[in-house]
Amino acid sequence: MEAAPENALRIFKSDGSSKYLLVNVNTQAKEVVVQALKDFNMTSEIYANFALFKVTVANGIVKNSRLPDSLTSLPEQIKLSSR
Repeated sequence: MEAAPENALRIFKSDGSSKYLLVNVNTQAKEVVVQALKDFNMTSEIYANFALFKVTVANGIVKNSRLPDSLTSLPEQIKLSSR
């Protein structure tokens, strides 16, 4: 039995457009990538060429880090100040 979605992540494309994706504690980062590509109508793209990144801004400094494909509990990993 799959857990019901508990949270949403806002996923941004390089052109500034975004989509909200529902996730739960078992949703893996790679699953978010696959769903985002579908939602952005990029189904012809090769999923392996994309990854989920966390972007944070602190004191005017922008930092980003790639999230491992198998990472779960995404809402807990990504704080409100992250993108």
